[in-house]
Amino acid sequence: MRTRLGGLRALALLLLSSALIAAADARVGRVDLKELVHQADCIALARVDGLLSYDGLTVARAVPLRVLKGGAATRTLYFVADPMWRCDVSHAVRGETALLFLQRAESDRVDRTNLLKPPARVTVRPFYFLSHAGRGRMPVGVKKDPPTVMIHTVELRVPEHFHPVVVKGQRPDRWSGTFHLAEVEAFIRAELTPAPAVAEGGA
Repeated sequence: MRTRLGGLRALALLLLSSALIAAADARVGRVDLKELVHQADCIALARVDGLLSYDGLTVARAVPLRVLKGGAATRTLYFVADPMWRCDVSHAVRGETALLFLQRAESDRVDRTNLLKPPARVTVRPFYFLSHAGRGRMPVGVKKDPPTVMIHTVELRVPEHFHPVVVKGQRPDRWSGTFHLAEVEAFIRAELTPAPAVAEGGA
């Protein structure tokens, strides 16, 4: 009996080690901003007004200022603000304004196997994860005139017509780029606007 239990423990450790190695080897691929727009369940310009904790998991509470996709009737939304694996950069700062690309959570149970932590149960709704391992959080410079938004350009490919903004006093960052918020929002709206139907037989 002891031999069997020992074997089961060894197998469990082996499976856990394999999962951790796979997670450690994982990388965040580069995708187009267009793809991020269409994959997101909700896109909103929002202000983070609180950080909550559920079983040690940080969950941000945000108030939408403008909803660009999904959640039109949402007055408050919640999203995971802790990384779930090595290359995850999910985060939030109380008081910040950010352009958020969000994926709807499938359940109230957040798996944290990669962190060697038990699952966390989140009871608030609507509940989301930041798209593309945290790259879906794009801080907005609301005090800039006009407002700007910072995008992780290493993992998110922006359209060629976007104009990078040089912000006075901000050091160049090879991981991200700053763009006009209005330009990014206009792109999102254009992507989500259905193309006009073409009548059969031409115009």
